Amino acid sequence: MTKPQTNAEFLSARPQYSQSSGQLRAYVDEAVDWEATHGLLLRAPKLDGDDWLATALVPAPVALAPSPIPRSEFDKVVALQPVFNQLFDRVARDHDFLTSTLESLGSADEFTLRILAMYIQQRVLGVWKPGVVGIHRSDYLIHAPENEPDASPLAKQVEFNTIASSFASLSSIVGDFHRHMLAKTEYKDLLQAGNITKDQLPANESLTSIADGLAVGFKLYGNTSAVVVMVVQPNERNIYDQRWVERRLWEEGDKEVAVAYYRSGYAPTDLPSEKEWDGRWLVESSRTIPVPSLAYHLAGCKKIQQVLAQPGVVER
Repeated sequence: MTKPQTNAEFLSARPQYSQSSGQLRAYVDEAVDWEATHGLLLRAPKLDGDDWLATALVPAPVALAPSPIPRSEFDKVVALQPVFNQLFDRVARDHDFLTSTLESLGSADEFTLRILAMYIQQRVLGVWKPGVVGIHRSDYLIHAPENEPDASPLAKQVEFNTIASSFASLSSIVGDFHRHMLAKTEYKDLLQAGNITKDQLPANESLTSIADGLAVGFKLYGNTSAVVVMVVQPNERNIYDQRWVERRLWEEGDKEVAVAYYRSGYAPTDLPSEKEWDGRWLVESSRTIPVPSLAYHLAGCKKIQQVLAQPGVVER
């Protein structure tokens, strides 16, 4: 068995960038050109009085070289993802746990309580859905404190997202960008320390996985003349993360909606008036498959994750 890497070894192996502006400039120029030709883009920030910026694009912020993750921790979190998916599915199906936990919020979170009330109303009415589709993202940071040099670095979960999980499309392209930079430059003159090899850059299939998941929901709906609708925020800068998913699916006109994919709706500002709440209820009270469902939306609340972290709760 391979000896676990220590924090000291992990931290010493991190790529260290050159501080020479001349050496960095060549890599930045290469990165900007590659991003522009491969759709790794954002809308430019909106500034008062600059209407032309509404169509201006900027490169998405990326690291020129990938950040290291211990392979053992990477393999661990990949293996854990189906387990977390199953856990949150069970939370979403546990009506008593879901309601009792979120009702404890009282008046502290009126937005979540209104989503909860919609979920309860949907349940009382017996609204039937052809299926349930979840698109989840689990976030981690590597814990490797310098003052514990002999300990092993660990992946620590930050949160689990069940609604509007963003950057799946662009992050998959970032992997291609790093493979390109490695193949073309071998990072010569850029890295003063650290080493990167091709086998350290795993494939990222998040873009195709999300689109394929939405396509499964579409098939479950059972009407090939229907469409998939993506609900987005106004003035969204991260639009191309969404457009890549759209391109994976085909585009149609105004028709019956089979799947409603929410890239918004997770904050009070996304539902500022009764018009938006009525639109959400229109989806939830119909056969349309929402991604996420109301139960999945609620299961992803931070209050639920706080309670799940308590001893004995997951075991129930």
